[in-house]
Amino acid sequence: MPKRIGSGIGRIAFLAAVIVAVIAALFNNYLADYYAVIVVIQVLLGIVVAFKNVGSVEANNFLVATLALVLIAYASGLSYGLELVGYVGPFANNLISSLLLFVVPAAVIVAFKSIFAVLKN
Repeated sequence: MPKRIGSGIGRIAFLAAVIVAVIAALFNNYLADYYAVIVVIQVLLGIVVAFKNVGSVEANNFLVATLALVLIAYASGLSYGLELVGYVGPFANNLISSLLLFVVPAAVIVAFKSIFAVLKN
């Protein structure tokens, strides 16, 4: 049986963060006035996921996936290539940016948890 994405509140926070990211990417122009609220929601959901879903076993995989997402965002920002792909490009760019709002705070917490686990041993 495949492993589930955390349990309880951690799973709900993960799914909520992905849904908020997709909604923010789809309706980016209409939600500009609420951007600060979206940022706070994404950061808080990232913190919840970091503490509830990512344990010591998953920490390395999570950090590598976060690094890949950050590199993709950086590369797409440098090339402006995504913006040229009709309607899909701006959506993909907005989705990556919105996912970063959720993943980066979680990655910082997971990285510190990993550092403290190494120092503990």
